[in-house]
Amino acid sequence: MNNPQTSTFEAASDAWERWHHISGIEEKFFYQKSRTQWLGLGDRNTRFYHRVTQSRNARNTIRRIIAADGSILTDLQEIKEASSHFGNFLQGTPAEFEVMSQEQLQELID
Repeated sequence: MNNPQTSTFEAASDAWERWHHISGIEEKFFYQKSRTQWLGLGDRNTRFYHRVTQSRNARNTIRRIIAADGSILTDLQEIKEASSHFGNFLQGTPAEFEVMSQEQLQELID
């Protein structure tokens, strides 16, 4: 910003694009490296496998749920009951559900 010229801004833009491109390549490299490591060590009953699964379990654990009334549920049993309730709710069919035949559906579509 000490020398505000078009060429300075273009150089900064080019540098940014180059850095973004190189960081993308680096990210892909490390992603592929992690997959290679997993292929070599992941299916065996090793310390690596157990650390990966522990890490995934810790990341995917539900530690709290905010209920409909705004209360925060942190007790494991309450969380299980809430998730069971939502599971049943999402798998159930509404009382006003009406089965339609294929012919009725065809009438709705031009």
